[in-house]
Amino acid sequence: MWKRICVMTLVLFPWQPVRIDAQARVPDVKVDVAVHRRVDGTQEQGFHLVQLSCSSGNCTLATVSFDGPWSCGLGVLVPTIEVASTRSGQLLVSSSETGSGTELVVRDLTWASDLGGESSPAIYRFQVIPAGEYTLLTGFSGGFTRASSVLRRVMNIELVPVASGRQSVPCPLQLRGIGK
Repeated sequence: MWKRICVMTLVLFPWQPVRIDAQARVPDVKVDVAVHRRVDGTQEQGFHLVQLSCSSGNCTLATVSFDGPWSCGLGVLVPTIEVASTRSGQLLVSSSETGSGTELVVRDLTWASDLGGESSPAIYRFQVIPAGEYTLLTGFSGGFTRASSVLRRVMNIELVPVASGRQSVPCPLQLRGIGK
């Protein structure tokens, strides 16, 4: 009976061995990049800090969002934090060698749906040069498509690296503390 269950599992889920093998080749890296969202060609005011960290084939993608336009209506900007990982099954990560380093393709499956509609998985491409403890980020692109039930339209959302290392927030930043 166990043999039959194992065979059926492999028939129903043939991608599982490929996914594990692809993640095993992912180099140990830790990179971060600040990005703006460009919705249908129009850049939003807020920005996001995206950090990819991989160790021993397991990866975590953390995003801290400073979404100015609707948060500032409350008088302060409160950042939001989202985390996805390969261990939890929320991320798929593959890598390939390029002439100038390594390209990591990250598929974030947590973007599938929320109250405002449905989205395609977010896809990020990190071009990196792993160098021991430090990793040099040489290129980045990313984005997803969203079908908004509120706006009743489909939007193309592109993630574009900020032009400089300095970024000002559009209103006062409020960090949560105990009892506040």
